[in-house]
Amino acid sequence: MRFVTQINQYLSLKDEYGKVDNQQIGIYAKSGFGKGLASEGIMEEYHKQGYTILCIADPKGVWESAFQMFKPNERYHLEHLSKIGKIPQEKKVKLYHPFSFALPSNEYLPEINFYTFSLKQLGRPEWSLINETESDTDTIKIILQASQELTKEDGIYNLMQNVQNMIKGKSEGRKKKADPKNFYLETGVGTTKSLAEISNQVKPFRREYLLAKDSSPYNINWEKILLDKENYHVFSTHWIKDEKIQDFVVLSLFNGVVETLRHLRKSCKVLVVLPEINKLCGYRPEGHKRILSKYIKEFLGIIRNMGSSSLSDSQVWLDVDEEVRNKNTESFIGELKGGVDIDRITKAYGYKREIKEQLRKMEYKNSYFRVGYEDDPVILWFSSAGHKEENDNFFDRYRKEKKLLKKYSEQINKMREMYDEEENKVKERIKKQERFERERREKERREKEEKKIESQKTEQKIEKLKGKVDENIEEKMKRCYEMSVDSNLDKRERSWRKIAQKVGLKSHLTAKKYAEIYEQKIKGNTQLNQLEEKMQEQEFADEEDELEKSDEESDEEEFDTEDED
Repeated sequence: MRFVTQINQYLSLKDEYGKVDNQQIGIYAKSGFGKGLASEGIMEEYHKQGYTILCIADPKGVWESAFQMFKPNERYHLEHLSKIGKIPQEKKVKLYHPFSFALPSNEYLPEINFYTFSLKQLGRPEWSLINETESDTDTIKIILQASQELTKEDGIYNLMQNVQNMIKGKSEGRKKKADPKNFYLETGVGTTKSLAEISNQVKPFRREYLLAKDSSPYNINWEKILLDKENYHVFSTHWIKDEKIQDFVVLSLFNGVVETLRHLRKSCKVLVVLPEINKLCGYRPEGHKRILSKYIKEFLGIIRNMGSSSLSDSQVWLDVDEEVRNKNTESFIGELKGGVDIDRITKAYGYKREIKEQLRKMEYKNSYFRVGYEDDPVILWFSSAGHKEENDNFFDRYRKEKKLLKKYSEQINKMREMYDEEENKVKERIKKQERFERERREKERREKEEKKIESQKTEQKIEKLKGKVDENIEEKMKRCYEMSVDSNLDKRERSWRKIAQKVGLKSHLTAKKYAEIYEQKIKGNTQLNQLEEKMQEQEFADEEDELEKSDEESDEEEFDTEDED
């Protein structure tokens, strides 16, 4: 870009053909020196060239860029415009703020577009910032998959239910209870560490209800905004106090711009404005700021490659990430406050003592050294629109200008209904699951009890039968013994085979053993129990083959014994 100096060192950003190039511009000067005025002048130049103006950050929460919807009223501003031939005027400005239940429902407010982000459309940058990690951890993988699996009607409660289902896996059999204060998540499931980490990071969004289902009518429409070149688009987080959520909003907005530009079929150039960029891309950031800085730097490079531009400022040059400073295609340095900052800039750019002294005290307010062209300081043209002065309050000025005011209780109530509907759906589903689980457990308990009773009955029958068997064996043993010693019986009738047949035993050997056991029992032998056990086993053994082989031998032995007698 070739700058053209006009009227007493005033500077326009137009090139020799009257156009502005896509640039990454940085302005550095102490508080109150006029960074805002310089930025607003640059916005106006780009707006005239057909760029869509996007002020996506409001670090002070005072709607600073929105003052351009008013006409300038300060004498210094009006004299400046008169000198450069500009006519004071208002800019068409649209205001945007993420939805929050902290919004005042009974106050009259300016015309503000309260918007939400689609949970389903959030990507790695947003979830990395929320969970404060850029690495491809299990936590990031889980929540990315859980958000992608959401339907158009699923919101934050369903997201956390998806996360829980992915984490607990096959964990069954343990008693769990849904916690209504924690998205109705079950306590004591799976790897609770991951679930607890994600839950704690997502909890603040129940109050700052800016993450909505994909079908929400309040989801931000980036294509509509980017193609609206007529208005300035000013975003603020005025009613959000959590700095991390403020940063999340800025990152989500910037990511939305980048993704929409990538897929937008119509030609579109934007100027992204980031006041006090040191709060977004600071020197050596930590925690979620490190993630924020990483992606902001990445997005700045992407939009410039797409033919768009960025504009940022900071009170302290040294507070800004070195990569951001080095990537600025145009840098303007005004009067600085800190000696360390001046020394570092002087060393970095090789400035001589004369310039170093001017950085301590510039001859004219709102004058800057353009890095690379430091022969003389220049003054950037002021915007023809209004500027926030030190004690200005945006809402007071808005009311004073008698612009349209309205209440937003209707939208707040609708969002409350949407939130309650989402919560109640999950609540009812959990109740059904718990009722089903109770019924399942009760059924299992009854079946177990029935099996136990049936088992007890079976055991009782077995014991009863066993008792009868024991009594029967005892009687058989007695008969075997008595018959074997009964001298009134014929000797042939006292053979073990005959005794076995009369008693009902399969084997004459069993009859013989029964008689021996009973004899030992009478004598009180201590080995009785062991013998009884052996015989009970022997009674139920199949000895038919052995019996058939030994029949003839046993008969012959008995006859031989009788002859000898």
